[in-house]
Amino acid sequence: MKKLMHFMIAPMMLICLVIAPAAAQHGSDGETIHQAAVDNHELTYKLIDMRQALKEHGSNSEATHHLMVFIRDQNGDAVTGAKTGFLIQDPDGKQQKVMAMGMADGYGADVSLDPPGTYTIKTKAVAGDKTLLHSFDHVVQ
Repeated sequence: MKKLMHFMIAPMMLICLVIAPAAAQHGSDGETIHQAAVDNHELTYKLIDMRQALKEHGSNSEATHHLMVFIRDQNGDAVTGAKTGFLIQDPDGKQQKVMAMGMADGYGADVSLDPPGTYTIKTKAVAGDKTLLHSFDHVVQ
């Protein structure tokens, strides 16, 4: 069991070490790429480019970016404890599905946004009896 825990924790720690310097480039929580109002909630999407940091650390991770969504209710309070995921379609039509983890006041996941082009990002967040669905296109250079 201990070996399994080390096997799972080591990659997570590496990713955290990589995200921190990358986040510093765009502020503590990345570059804002999109904002939307959905069912009286404000969704703010931020993206951290991890490619250079991963390369410097010699990581062979397929992830190129860390995508976050921050959800605020009609009172401006952070929505916490939601189950949140992303379905991302790349320019060639290939899809990746990832579950986001709760991080501070938002939800984040490591994603691959390679090759450059237009990506469709679909988000689903379930908080209690409320389900928020949102979709937008984002161009990666």
